[in-house]
Amino acid sequence: MLQASRSNVVDVSASVLGKRGVRINGRGLAAADYDNDGDVDVAINSIGGPLALLRNSGSNGRWLEVAFERFSPGARVTVELADGRRLVREAQAGSSYLSSEDPRLHFGLGRFATVEALIVRFPDGRTVRRENVAANQVVTVG
Repeated sequence: MLQASRSNVVDVSASVLGKRGVRINGRGLAAADYDNDGDVDVAINSIGGPLALLRNSGSNGRWLEVAFERFSPGARVTVELADGRRLVREAQAGSSYLSSEDPRLHFGLGRFATVEALIVRFPDGRTVRRENVAANQVVTVG
């Protein structure tokens, strides 16, 4: 069983699954911010059982999600932070077995209230750049 630690990992299987020892025959997992509150939630599909939705309600850092006007697999998004760090993610298609991930890209920003630069490079060569983007929102680019 998981034990509480400095990383705040806690065994919640009893409250999530109803009792200890319950097993799920999972056949698909998708991570997405289904409730648009800035943290990533998990849905697990199963054979012969209900969908299990594991709602994340324990995060407290700042975040930014990047959505696309059109489905854009291969788009590369770079977030530049004030301390010089660059966070990079690429939009994907078909990233999970028997399920699909959120097409939006999620960035955890920690203590940063703004992003110095948001740069999106599309597969066709177009580039979109936005500066001083506020945290805790979904930004749509096209």
